[in-house]
Amino acid sequence: MKSLILLSFILLLSQCRTDQGDTKYYEYSIKNKSNSKIDLIPYFNGQVNYNSKISIVQDGSIALKKEVDPPYNDGLLMSSFFVTPTSGILTHVEVVFDNSKRVIYQDCTESNQCFNQPRNIYNPIYNNELKVTYIITPEDYQNAISCGGNCY
Repeated sequence: MKSLILLSFILLLSQCRTDQGDTKYYEYSIKNKSNSKIDLIPYFNGQVNYNSKISIVQDGSIALKKEVDPPYNDGLLMSSFFVTPTSGILTHVEVVFDNSKRVIYQDCTESNQCFNQPRNIYNPIYNNELKVTYIITPEDYQNAISCGGNCY
């Protein structure tokens, strides 16, 4: 009788398997094709945080990979490059070119409809796909605003 119970338990366990095909692997990257060194500076809760700055040399890139298992596979945001569990709410990302020009992107909200801003790093077109590359271009440099010297 014990053998029959043990055999039934083993058969039951063999039927309970996890479907490994549901795990999603996200690969996001930011490439610098602007012909300038860039610094990506996050603002948490509206306050600049230079300690979390990410620098990318000319023709360089950074990559972020994340594995997400169901039921938590709600996607990945490009802004995940900056967020840590203790950093706060990411509200802005400043892109600084050679410490002389900059552009600041703000999170999409009801008052800031970034959906019609194709270069905004928060734009949903850069989110939730399995593989996304955000490329900072020479046009981004041209459209950036001069700092009048040192941006920091």
